[in-house]
Amino acid sequence: MTAIVVDGRRCDRGPPRPANPVNGRRGRGGLDAYVGAVATIARVPITARTVRLLMPVAALLFLGLALLIRVVDDGALRQYSGTALYASMVWAGVLFLRPRTAPVPAGMVATVFCWVVECAQLTGVPAELSAQSLAARLALGVQFDPVDLAWYPAGVAPLVVLHHLLRARTRPASRLPRDVVPPPAALPVDTRP
Repeated sequence: MTAIVVDGRRCDRGPPRPANPVNGRRGRGGLDAYVGAVATIARVPITARTVRLLMPVAALLFLGLALLIRVVDDGALRQYSGTALYASMVWAGVLFLRPRTAPVPAGMVATVFCWVVECAQLTGVPAELSAQSLAARLALGVQFDPVDLAWYPAGVAPLVVLHHLLRARTRPASRLPRDVVPPPAALPVDTRP
């Protein structure tokens, strides 16, 4: 580790930190320590197993929010938020099945799946299945609504952005994006006379 000399003192960890205005001591303390710990945790790589454990929880949260909105509102908010949250649950299902999927492909698969299910309602088969089963009614719907085709991406897009931000934040610093060329290695300079 390279030592840095500040004000005649050797500092192996960089320059000394300013005094904390709350307790007058140098270094991290209080909220700074908490923020530092959260930042450290946020940089821990998220494994496929972690994603598989979190996606059912996310789907249940989306379902709970949809049911809560159903209880509170009886108008357009109820219908369209339910459509968007259905797409969010499908997104969670995509990541549960393929936890290493990149954000945009996961969002595209979820949106296209929702569009296929919505367009299948034009055939009448989902309506027949919905008449026989509540689960089929919730999963497949009853009748085609072209407005729903726009609400599916609205439910997935914020999750794609969040997924991208989390993935970029936990990506190791040593790994460069594909479009960045690494700098050439420093060549040793021969200083002999």
